[in-house]
Amino acid sequence: MRSAFYRTLDTLAQSSNRAAAATLIQTIDAEEREVVDGVIKTLARRREKEGHLAIIAKWHELDDERRQIASICRGRIGNALRDALLSTGQLFENACIVAETFLEYDQIPTLITIAEQPHGDRTARALELIDRLVDELTRRMHTSPGEPRQPQCEPMRRQVLDSLERSAVRFRNHQQRKLIDAFVALAGASCETLRRILYDPMNASFRAVVRTLTESNSPGVIHLIFEYLKSP
Repeated sequence: MRSAFYRTLDTLAQSSNRAAAATLIQTIDAEEREVVDGVIKTLARRREKEGHLAIIAKWHELDDERRQIASICRGRIGNALRDALLSTGQLFENACIVAETFLEYDQIPTLITIAEQPHGDRTARALELIDRLVDELTRRMHTSPGEPRQPQCEPMRRQVLDSLERSAVRFRNHQQRKLIDAFVALAGASCETLRRILYDPMNASFRAVVRTLTESNSPGVIHLIFEYLKSP
C-alpha cells in the first residue's frame, strides 16, 4: 500500500492536469501524518498557484519538518506569495513569514505598495519585513573578508533598488522613513536618484536621506559613506 500511495503522489506531482491540484488540496487536512506530508510535498513540486496558496494558508500550522518539506517550492512560489501578501489576516501574516524564510526579495515591490499606505493595518508589518529583507541582502553583499561573495546578490540589488528609487520619489506622499532607509542602504554612490536628492536640499526626501546617512548602522549605508569618502 505504501509504495502504491507514493507512486500515486509521484504521478500527481508530474501530471499536467490542473484537477490534480484540487484533489490534493482537498486532502491537505487529512488526519494521517504520512498522507499530509506527501500532499504537501506534491503540491510544492507542482506549479499551480492554488496549491502553493494552500501551503501558505497552512503555514502557521506546519511544524519544522513539514516546513522543510514545503521549502522545495522555493523559487516558484512567487505568484501565490504575491496574492497572499495582498490579502489580510492570517494568510497575510503567513505570507510574510514565508517571504522572510525563503528570502523572497522579489516580493519587495509588493511590500512597498502595502507599506506606502500610511494608515493601513498591514503597513507596519510590511515595513518590518522590507527592513529585514534589505538588511539580509546588504549583509550578503558586504561580506567580511574571507567570506564568499554571493554573485546573485547584485542583480537582485538592482531589481529591488529600482522599486525603492520610485518609492523615494513618492516620499512626499507616503512619508515612510523606513523606505528611505532601505533605499539608501542599497543605493550605492553611483545612484543618480540619490545624487539628485543630496544635491537638492529642497527635495522632499532630502532630510530623511541625510538622517539615514548620519544615523544608520546598516552595512550598506556604511559602505556607501566609504564610497563617498574615496571618490575625488
